[in-house]
Amino acid sequence: MRLAGRVGITTEEIEAVGRGADTGTWSALEADLLAATDQLLDRYRIDDATYARLAEHLDAAQLIELAFVVGTYTCLAMVFKNLGLALDPELDPAAAPPLPEGGAARL
Repeated sequence: MRLAGRVGITTEEIEAVGRGADTGTWSALEADLLAATDQLLDRYRIDDATYARLAEHLDAAQLIELAFVVGTYTCLAMVFKNLGLALDPELDPAAAPPLPEGGAARL
C-alpha cells in the first residue's frame, strides 16, 4: 500500500484486484491485464482470447514483459514465504486486502 499510494493507486483499486477482472472497476485494457495475471497464476498461460485483446494494445515486447513481471513477482513471493521473511515492523498485515479464494494456497 505504501508504494501504491505514491503512484496514485487507491485503496479501493487494491481491494478491487481481489474481486477480479469482471467487476466493472477497470478499463478494458486493465481488465485484460488482470485476467492475464490470474490466468498466468492459475494455468501458467494467457488464454488465446485474452492474449488477442492484449495484442491490440501492447506490442510484442510488452506482451513478453507481462509474463516476465508476473513470473518474477510470483517467484519472489515463493522465496520470501519459503524463507519465512517477516514484514517490515511498521507494516500491519491486517491492513492488506484479503487474498482471492485459493490465493493463500498459491503462494
